[in-house]
Amino acid sequence: MAIIVLVDDNELFGKQMKDYFEIMWGHTTFQYTSGKEIIEELENGLRYDVAIVDADLGDMKGEYIIKKMKEIHPETPVIFSTGYSMLSSRYADYIIPKGFDAPQTLKHTLESILK
Repeated sequence: MAIIVLVDDNELFGKQMKDYFEIMWGHTTFQYTSGKEIIEELENGLRYDVAIVDADLGDMKGEYIIKKMKEIHPETPVIFSTGYSMLSSRYADYIIPKGFDAPQTLKHTLESILK
């Protein structure tokens, strides 16, 4: 199974996604709620198979976090998760809207990435 990094300042949403990934799909998941926290972990050598990053964290923009992730691990896929309908990313490999069907959309995207 995969190691997933989940970066979202909404702790409840993050916990729900972490539970889906770990309990329902068997992936190891590390949850981060701030940009500062994930950047420090990346600089300390954090390794992962795929990352899911929120568009707007309280302390920094998701696009900046994704840019840093790609500088450190350019080959590792990153999913941009957003509640905004018209958002794009220069660095993310995939963009997934948050909402009612987010868990299933993420599941299908992860299956496609990890096969």
